[in-house]
Amino acid sequence: MASGAVVSGNVVLGDGSDSLTINGTDISQIALIDGGDDVSLADGYIDRLTLVGINGPQPGSKFLNWERISLTGNSDLSLTGSTLVTGGGSVAGEAMGLVVDAGSSLRVQETALPLAVI
Repeated sequence: MASGAVVSGNVVLGDGSDSLTINGTDISQIALIDGGDDVSLADGYIDRLTLVGINGPQPGSKFLNWERISLTGNSDLSLTGSTLVTGGGSVAGEAMGLVVDAGSSLRVQETALPLAVI
């Protein structure tokens, strides 16, 4: 999704390995961004979500079924609400889970926001 795009509703990808890059898009009107199957590496499917230049608060539950979520491009994401679940471990030397690059920041706005790595 390119910068300036207006997207609302749900983004639901199917079974198999998926990659989605959201680059500066206003995602506040998207209720769900779903990678498709699950967060397990055992099935061989790797779903990657890259958030570039994404700023502001978003509920952790918005991001579902991603083995890897990358926060890049000077993003400043604040997680709110309920649990964020991602994959864990590594595949061919690539870290899975929630990865924040050196120029970006991740904030947790809740007193307690469970982060689960499966």
